[in-house]
Amino acid sequence: MMMPEDEAKLKWCPMARLSEMGGTYNRCGPSANLQCIGSACMAWRTGVWDHQRNLKPEDRTPGVGYCGAFGRPKS
Repeated sequence: MMMPEDEAKLKWCPMARLSEMGGTYNRCGPSANLQCIGSACMAWRTGVWDHQRNLKPEDRTPGVGYCGAFGRPKS
């Protein structure tokens, strides 16, 4: 789902990991910062994929995108 980057940064990221207490975890509690990092992540995508017209950077809405780690969002 496309969303503003500020909103995405409030979401839990299934790819984030925290290593402590002899183990690695991806769900630890409210003190652990395992949230989306938005455009700082290699999986963050901006714009909408369209096979009919390739979007140029100027056609994209700044600050809006989606996590591309698991494919493109459904329209």
